[in-house]
Amino acid sequence: MENEISIPASLIDRYEILTPFDEEASVFLVRDRLTKELAVEKIKPVHNPALYHQLKEHSIKGVPQIYSIDTVNGKTVLIEEYIHGLNLLQIVLNNGPIPESRVLVYMIQLCDILDQFHKMYQPFIHRDIKPGNIILDSHSDIYLIDFNISREYRADASLDTVAMVSHHFSAPESYGFGQTDPRSDIYSIGATMHYLLTGGYLRETVYDGPLKNIIDKCTMMDPESRYQSAEELRKVLEEETRLPDDDNRGSRWRSFLPPGFRAGKPASMIVAAISYFLIGLMCFSMDIKSQIKGPLSAVDLWLERTAVFIFFIGSILFIFDYRGWLEMVPGIGKINSRIIKTVLCIFILFSVLMGLLVLFISAMTSL
Repeated sequence: MENEISIPASLIDRYEILTPFDEEASVFLVRDRLTKELAVEKIKPVHNPALYHQLKEHSIKGVPQIYSIDTVNGKTVLIEEYIHGLNLLQIVLNNGPIPESRVLVYMIQLCDILDQFHKMYQPFIHRDIKPGNIILDSHSDIYLIDFNISREYRADASLDTVAMVSHHFSAPESYGFGQTDPRSDIYSIGATMHYLLTGGYLRETVYDGPLKNIIDKCTMMDPESRYQSAEELRKVLEEETRLPDDDNRGSRWRSFLPPGFRAGKPASMIVAAISYFLIGLMCFSMDIKSQIKGPLSAVDLWLERTAVFIFFIGSILFIFDYRGWLEMVPGIGKINSRIIKTVLCIFILFSVLMGLLVLFISAMTSL
């Protein structure tokens, strides 16, 4: 076979091919003739072989160990650890969607794996996270495989050198409109979670379960609106696992609570409650006077106090991107900077409130 001809003689002597996993893709199950241990042989072009060399030198829990790397005729021949198990795509196809509790466990492990890549001296982005590249072994531990299109993250680059995508799971910036970074992998985690929970692709099937808000934040179009690191996402997922079953079933309703209350942390809730109380006290006790009419009537005064209160609360909700509001304002979602989007949304809120006040007071005056 063509793949056998390209294998170095040293590997042919040491490893015997048992069966093809994917003959078309040149992936084979092999056995070490000396130790009798199973391994996986891959013969293919690799976009960034430097990562495989790093994996060989520094083993990472949750990633198959690399035994050898050889380059022949422009192709890379890899011998790596064989992980006995099924990938998550096979599990969903065979058994249907996976329960939330198990998905949480798998995604927390995945975040731990990615966190190590993203925090390397020269960070690497996987760029191909999807159910088919996540293997579940017999101990219920997951392994991330297939780093063929991984790339180094360079802060001074504006675009990827080569655009690589995995349909349904790649972040929008992977299609050549910007540089992928660790937040691109966060998007893929969200799309993967959606598939595991529904058996369908993001944007094509509906998921309205307790992890909906996490998935929504992971898969925001704007990278700055997503979780900013695998570590941050892992903490959010771990918080979900600490919820009692009853709370976990209804946790999606917590997303409707105002900032400060959604995480359920007592300290944050106390600070938030005091802050909201002080804002309300200030707004509804302030004395507002018109430069034209002088003292306002009781109705006008309370109306303007209410408008000021709505402005402050609305500004807080925009600052914390309550339920993804920043993406919902027409014409705002395409802006890359979250700060600019927030400022514009607050300005729009102010303009709308002032316009409604003028219209209402004018209408009342004309009566």
